[in-house]
Amino acid sequence: MDAQNYEIGLLGKGTDVKGKGSASMKMTGKLRALPDGGTEVAGISEITITGLLAQFGSRVVEEVSNQMF
Repeated sequence: MDAQNYEIGLLGKGTDVKGKGSASMKMTGKLRALPDGGTEVAGISEITITGLLAQFGSRVVEEVSNQMF
């Protein structure tokens, strides 16, 4: 967390219990004060998927990603 610049970073990792795939995520968030007193929230996510999920689940992952962002 970088309180001076209003930034936060998150890392996540996971592995399939059968060892047939994994996923990792890096997410960065930043806050910016707006002139009207509001706050802008910006986020960037990088997700890496390997194994069976990447091979067979790419359509599902893409569809969910499109709904989220």
